[in-house]
Amino acid sequence: MNGHEDLQNDMILVLAVAGVLCCCHHSLSFEMISDKGIFFETFDECPANCTVIDESMSYGYTVENGRVKIKISSYIYDRDYYYPKNDWVSYRNNANPLFILNMWINPDILSLLERKLYAVDPDYSSIASRDNESFESGSDWGFFVPLQHFRFNISQLPGNITCVIFHWYGSTNGKKLKIYVWDEEGFYGIGKWKLLDEINGNATYMSVNLTMPKEYIDENGVVNIILAPLSAESSRTFIRTDYVSLEVKRLTTTNAFVVTMPFEINNNSRWEYIKWNGEVSNKTRIVLQVLDEYGNVIDDDILEGNFAGFESKRIVLVDLPVKKIRLKFKLETNDALDTPYLDDFLLLWQLNGTRWVDDLSTEYRVEKKSESEIISKPIFLPAGYWWSDFRASVNLNGGKITFSILDDKGSPILQNISVLSGSDVKYNISTIHGRAIKLKAVLEGYNGSTPEINEWSVTYFEESSKPVFEYPEVIFVGEEDRARGKIDITVSAMDSFSGICNSSGQFMLYYTENVTGIVRHTDWLKAKVDAKNGTTTWVNVTAKDIPIFYDDSLKELLGLGGEKDIRLSGIKFRIEDMAGNENESEIIDVQVDTTPPNSWIITRVEDIGFKHSKPVEIMANATDDISNIKRVTLYYRVSKDNKSFSEPVKYGTLTTYPWKWIFSPEESGYYKLFTIAEDNAGNKESMKEGELLLLIDMNKPGKPQFGAGVHWLNNSRIDFVSFSDDFSIYSIEYKIGENYFKWRKIAENVNSSNYSETWHINENDWNQMEDGKTYPVYFRVEDIVGNVYETQNYADALIIGKDTTPPKPFISPVRVWQWKLPVEISCYIPENGSDITEVKIMYRYSSDNETWSEWKELESTVFSGWFNFSFDPEEGDGYYEIKIEAWDAAGNHGISNIVIFGVTRFPTIETGAMLSLFTVLILISALFIRRWD
Repeated sequence: MNGHEDLQNDMILVLAVAGVLCCCHHSLSFEMISDKGIFFETFDECPANCTVIDESMSYGYTVENGRVKIKISSYIYDRDYYYPKNDWVSYRNNANPLFILNMWINPDILSLLERKLYAVDPDYSSIASRDNESFESGSDWGFFVPLQHFRFNISQLPGNITCVIFHWYGSTNGKKLKIYVWDEEGFYGIGKWKLLDEINGNATYMSVNLTMPKEYIDENGVVNIILAPLSAESSRTFIRTDYVSLEVKRLTTTNAFVVTMPFEINNNSRWEYIKWNGEVSNKTRIVLQVLDEYGNVIDDDILEGNFAGFESKRIVLVDLPVKKIRLKFKLETNDALDTPYLDDFLLLWQLNGTRWVDDLSTEYRVEKKSESEIISKPIFLPAGYWWSDFRASVNLNGGKITFSILDDKGSPILQNISVLSGSDVKYNISTIHGRAIKLKAVLEGYNGSTPEINEWSVTYFEESSKPVFEYPEVIFVGEEDRARGKIDITVSAMDSFSGICNSSGQFMLYYTENVTGIVRHTDWLKAKVDAKNGTTTWVNVTAKDIPIFYDDSLKELLGLGGEKDIRLSGIKFRIEDMAGNENESEIIDVQVDTTPPNSWIITRVEDIGFKHSKPVEIMANATDDISNIKRVTLYYRVSKDNKSFSEPVKYGTLTTYPWKWIFSPEESGYYKLFTIAEDNAGNKESMKEGELLLLIDMNKPGKPQFGAGVHWLNNSRIDFVSFSDDFSIYSIEYKIGENYFKWRKIAENVNSSNYSETWHINENDWNQMEDGKTYPVYFRVEDIVGNVYETQNYADALIIGKDTTPPKPFISPVRVWQWKLPVEISCYIPENGSDITEVKIMYRYSSDNETWSEWKELESTVFSGWFNFSFDPEEGDGYYEIKIEAWDAAGNHGISNIVIFGVTRFPTIETGAMLSLFTVLILISALFIRRWD
């Protein structure tokens, strides 16, 4: 796959967007720049073109004006809702226009002075819809005005209502239309009609869509609204209602989920982080979880804290190994009147997992940018890696750039990385003691020109060595500790490269029930580390004030019910270095009252060796000071890389001495072996990390893989053979199958289960090989424990042929001038060495034998020996050159001689026409002469 395809495939939004991006990107709400590792979603085009949201996995949300929020339901109270009730619409035709005189009249009393609009009245149906059929109230007395009173009785509880909207469509010839609402708490709790709004009248059609506070809903769920126009200039004032309703909105749920379509990066890429923006209050929140492609929440042991979710707006993903993910935004509220808003989110990734890079063509990775200063957003170090180099490609334009490395708070770590000349910068930053940094550049122009940064980057290198612990096998509780009921336990830890991370110290406590022998343990608890970040010498890691016996603080830590007869029986520690590598101690025994048995493997690497290709005998000892040993079990952990080991696997249990096993595992790998002893009182050793580390591989490397047939070569390069082993290859050799060739080394210390690198045939071997001849190649592959695969016969060998002679195509001469087309041409390619794989017949044209066209391909074919073809060019008369290019199976390329000729076709039509005219002329002349005579 070429580089362009790599960029295209690096990031895939797994939805219809893959096609949409090419044809209608302008109508979508996101920006995706795959070759820069950027996806930015704004929701601006949602919900119409909201292709990023997987509706089948999402629930209870809506998108309005580019903001995702909890969905709100609307309830409409209008004529269709109330039919056939008679008490919700009433009116007066001649009312006092000084409505303020009636401001304190309760709606129930006021309705006694009004006429009700009954269901049997034709006007009752006229307000059901916007259809230009209206219910009219009018006043024929010049001083008085009509009014219409709407009494909406709603079923929603006020506490669940988000907002209330009054809709009215109609007209009035009054100068203004005033809208009043009954405020039950107004005027010191007596109640009053409150002017809600007024709009210009005297219009043939008017509309009102007025949002009002939900406080105007009385305790019975009733909203009273009166429409009253001011007097018209004519003698009669009217108000006509075409449609009227009250819309009540409320949240449909207190939790909404928005799940995206899957995002996918390739295996060489690395996620960077997610950054979202939105609005929350003290009653709402947005929680983000990362899901796998099937919608399952990724476990905490893969992405710590993911099960509970993240409320922070930036979630770092550099340690996430899952390459295909979804994002789940949970919108939550505990107030029906409030909703959180999700405005946008940004997902970043790096195409190279060991390099952070930004070309500054966008500002997604830029925190601050001006003509004189640029600061990047935080760069996060993946676990198991360490800072290597800072690099930049610049154009100084006569100016100067000074770079700095900042910590994630913006404080300088490394300064004055100056660029005075040149175009590339490389600076070692491995002395940094931190897991997040920012880049800063100060630009100083010259004569109006400003320096430019084309790209800046940070590289990492793998640093997988773990911190080490030093501690005793047993911790004894002294009299002073027993007296106070607590103990402080301290162990030592060290990391010689990146140094200890002082905030990573943890310990786990083990307690045994004295009656049942059941062992319980706490979760990881915070330990004190007596050192600064990056310390590379031995440091103290302390667990303080540990209860030796039952304490109320242990009830929650251990999940105790009524159990109180317990004692401290063990402790283990865990710590990380600054590169994120983590190590745990074994469980340190704490002896208080009783002592569990002890067992250990006595087989030593120094005696039997580290690497094994056959079953291994393992021997152990076990002791117990009271009840003696009941059984000893051999366990193992297995790893393919000597870093990440499996959970313990039971191999075999013995009940009598000697404690001896023949260890013959089914798979190859690094094995950590250990024993667990149990005494007759039921005391049992705690599970261990491992006592004996062996490399066991009982399988030979596999047969090398290559294509069948003869592989013709025009040079010594071999790039089509792959080697494999079920565990790890140590060395690879080859030998050409003739007596005078010897074994040659291809690679050594491969330290990988696969090898597909390019290698070359030894120069002496290549020089001894004859051109045009084929040879078998035999291989010998040895794995890291000494198992050997060797090619046994010709049938399994790689067959190669040497062919360094290019094809020699030849074109037979033709006449210099050709009088007709097509021209018949003969050519010849001799058979020599590998087969001909491609032949191209080329020509070019000139009208004057001076200015020539570009070479054009006349035909592409495959042949050897003689070959004839007809040349009939579209250019017509003129000069032509013809050549032949040929390629053979070894990749050699040959070009023939160039044949040149001219084409001038005989003018048959023109000559015939001239002879005809000449004949006619003769006949006319003869006739004329005869008449003259």
